[in-house]
Amino acid sequence: MSEKTESRFLKECARKPETLSKYSMVDIKHSIEQGVRHVLTLDYKYKEDHTLINRYLILGYVAAISAITSSAYSYTYPFEEPLTKLILIVGCGIYFLFVGLNALHTKYVKKDIIFVGNRSTGLEPEKIVVELQCDKYSDIVKLTFTIISKKHISYFLKKSVGEWYTTNGEFVPENFLADISSTIEGNSKKNK
Repeated sequence: MSEKTESRFLKECARKPETLSKYSMVDIKHSIEQGVRHVLTLDYKYKEDHTLINRYLILGYVAAISAITSSAYSYTYPFEEPLTKLILIVGCGIYFLFVGLNALHTKYVKKDIIFVGNRSTGLEPEKIVVELQCDKYSDIVKLTFTIISKKHISYFLKKSVGEWYTTNGEFVPENFLADISSTIEGNSKKNK
């Protein structure tokens, strides 16, 4: 994104200003995740890849459907029948299996990834993976931007959330955009 073009992210933030509780790290993480997503899709023209979230949802849906189906069957037919007990046991087993797979997927595959995107830059397609890390009682947030094209390059942004939010919890999109732009564009110019 060049300095001369108007940021679509800033226009979107001006249209819908965001205020949140500055004491809730969950709200702050969600806001940063949405901000990164909007900057990369609106200003940098990345197309979001939903594969990680789709896997997570499919595992959850299969678990829920198996539990609901087996419970509905055991509610409809008498529990004393051997088939009802078998269906309930199998349904619960499938539920726990898929919930466990979902937990493993979250811990070992998704990890701290908040955005995966693709875009075509000339001849080579480019992929970006963004990770968000923050400690429990810290105001420091670490964003890792990994760009995969011909090379596998990672850029890091480590900031206090106080630089992106006012004392009233209002989001300052100009600072956020400037930090992300300088991380991606500044580091990519160094590597050329």
